[in-house]
Amino acid sequence: MANCDTCEREVALDDNFCCSCGTELCHETIAIKYYFKQGYEYNTIVEFLCKFHGISMCVRTLKNRLKMLGLGRKSMDFNEQEVRERIMREIDGPGSMSGYRSMLHTLQREGYMVPRQTLEDLLKELDPRKILWLQLSRSNNNPQVILRLLLNAVDACGGCPRKLRSDCGTENGLAAATQCYFTNNEQAHIYGTSPHNQRIEGWWSYFRRSRANWWINFFKDLMEREVFTTGNDLEMSSVPHEQQKLSSSATSRSQVSQFAMF
Repeated sequence: MANCDTCEREVALDDNFCCSCGTELCHETIAIKYYFKQGYEYNTIVEFLCKFHGISMCVRTLKNRLKMLGLGRKSMDFNEQEVRERIMREIDGPGSMSGYRSMLHTLQREGYMVPRQTLEDLLKELDPRKILWLQLSRSNNNPQVILRLLLNAVDACGGCPRKLRSDCGTENGLAAATQCYFTNNEQAHIYGTSPHNQRIEGWWSYFRRSRANWWINFFKDLMEREVFTTGNDLEMSSVPHEQQKLSSSATSRSQVSQFAMF
């Protein structure tokens, strides 16, 4: 659906007249504005115009048309208060799981042409939740390792969280006790199943697709080539030093830190 230029009522892309005000519609103008507000790239808009509307033009012509229509992605006019309210409605609903790119796409589909940097600043202000720490370790089931990571984060932040939630794994026992000790409140830690913490579980899924899969496949390849077998201490100790230390290497730590900041 698109919008009539006269009354702003929704119209179909193939309508000849607006059913509300009776204004004759220009198919080319309606289609260009619709695809632009959907956030499509210029080349994609040109392809859609040709394939679905029989309108042939080059990217340069498209940019001229957009300029005539007062549309542009470098100088975007928008009502900041209206955008703030729309972001808050999204955050308070199912959109609370959305990331920066998803929020940008949602706004663009609704006709809000918000610069990326502006949206990033608004999200930091309106939804300031962030990753406090993301560290690599060769063990994910050692309670002392988990505790050390928590203590490092508390020291770096200059304080501890009011509430700490973790799954029921035994590796979280020391961290749970320490959290209650720091806050002098036995209710400061809560156990829960992983699926209930949808936000971080969704983030882990994204992290695996974006970064972790490469490392997983790397070690799987070593196993398929019979370089080593996980679970065999003797074979694990025979892995070359640079491979054995991958989890604590500067390169991998740097990649994880950059990803967490992003």
